[in-house]
Amino acid sequence: MAARLNKNKRIPLVSVIVCTFNREDFLPGCLDSLASQDIEEDRYEVIVIDNGSSDRTHEIGKNYSRRYPHFYLAVEPDAGVSRARNKGLSLARGNYVAFIDDDSRARKIG
Repeated sequence: MAARLNKNKRIPLVSVIVCTFNREDFLPGCLDSLASQDIEEDRYEVIVIDNGSSDRTHEIGKNYSRRYPHFYLAVEPDAGVSRARNKGLSLARGNYVAFIDDDSRARKIG
């Protein structure tokens, strides 16, 4: 599944990449923290890379991408965090790129 990366006309300042594999219990907390930022949605994008999960991780990522216009979901079927990160980098549109672990929480900025 390819990410839908042209929803916003403005180029985001930051692309946040979340690489994940079978982390349905942790991923929602990470994505909630990214969704609740106090900056405009068109200033950052969140790219979730499902690295071939077999649990509900993909469904969770899909639900967030439907709910938030600046969230995107893509799949990297080849196992490995480096492959997932490279997939995220290939999709990122921001001037800056940040990676966050799927079990982490983003502090509010802005």
